[in-house]
Amino acid sequence: MAIPAAVMAAVDQLLLERGEYRPIEYLMLDGRLMYPDYEEWRSGGAEALDELLFGDRDEILGILRQAAEYARTLGLVAETVRYTAWGGEDPLPLSRDERLAAVLEEGYVKPPERPQMDLFMDTAGSSLANGVALALGRRDLPEAERCLEALHQADPGNPRLGGLERLVSVAQQAQAVPDDPEAALQRLEGEWLPLADELLGADSRDFLMPLWRVIHQALQEAPFDPARPRCHASYTAMRMRDWAAVVDAVEAVSDWPGQPVLVRRHLRAAEQLRQTESVMADLFRLCWHFPHEAAAVLDQGVLDLPRPWERFNDLEPELPVPQFPAWLLIVRPRMAAWLPEPDDRQPEEYRLLHALQRSLSRDRPGDAKTVQRRARLKELEPDLFHHYVRNL
Repeated sequence: MAIPAAVMAAVDQLLLERGEYRPIEYLMLDGRLMYPDYEEWRSGGAEALDELLFGDRDEILGILRQAAEYARTLGLVAETVRYTAWGGEDPLPLSRDERLAAVLEEGYVKPPERPQMDLFMDTAGSSLANGVALALGRRDLPEAERCLEALHQADPGNPRLGGLERLVSVAQQAQAVPDDPEAALQRLEGEWLPLADELLGADSRDFLMPLWRVIHQALQEAPFDPARPRCHASYTAMRMRDWAAVVDAVEAVSDWPGQPVLVRRHLRAAEQLRQTESVMADLFRLCWHFPHEAAAVLDQGVLDLPRPWERFNDLEPELPVPQFPAWLLIVRPRMAAWLPEPDDRQPEEYRLLHALQRSLSRDRPGDAKTVQRRARLKELEPDLFHHYVRNL
């Protein structure tokens, strides 16, 4: 059986971002595991990881097997991934289903290169520096401090020492809520994030998450300012991958539908939460009011719309982006059955097509209402009507 393109794209994305494939990271990327639930599990707050997953377990097992098969076709080699509680050594349970547990602990990495002999390499110093980095990634601050002190004694000239010292200092202050969240955000993104990416690699995200959390806490009451869109709880919630918190923070802004930045955040969160109707509402809102933003979202890929979007861009005669929602009803008439009934705030051509497509199974082609709606659509948007007729 062929491996779905979506599975291959997700594995490719993980390899690009993290340099390795891990099934749990795949589940978070796919929206089947929320990061706050992952943190709860890593903190020892759940009996087994699979209790926190969204979706059918057999379906998840099949997808992860496909991802592993694709990783093998790329020449990656399997390695066993063990997860322990933050700051501890006890292994965490994955699943009572032995099949799922076996797949969840099988990661894939690039084949190791043959080590180059270097007579001048201080293996003790390198080992201790790696120990500091690993401990920081596991949020084991006492162990990081112990390894850092040993590194000072064994290899004071180690090139990673200064950066690791700064990261340990950051970890020591990670629970303090900043008085100036904007300055803290600038420091996190401009200084700590690139340093953590350099020294901790794939563990950078887990190390930095407590810093995102305290800044998010400091921004809880901050109003949204379009001139400073990052200084808002919806942004920090998005960086924390807490998608429910993103939705709450966006919807707390009374005029959020008129702010394209907030609409895009809301859309992304709804997609991760698998709220298809909300995703479509956000996308259509962008098309009608912020077409350049809509085009950017569609170019990046949303739901299963890449191919319809490509087809839309190749239409002759051409249609403007604000008519994409109406055209989508032409090529996917069944959408009218589950999309909300439009009101006067939506463009008239969209309302006409929604009514036409929803009445397909009820009205005869010569029905008076159908004839009137088609006539009005032809009068209002001739090019759109042309594509409607072609797709009847």
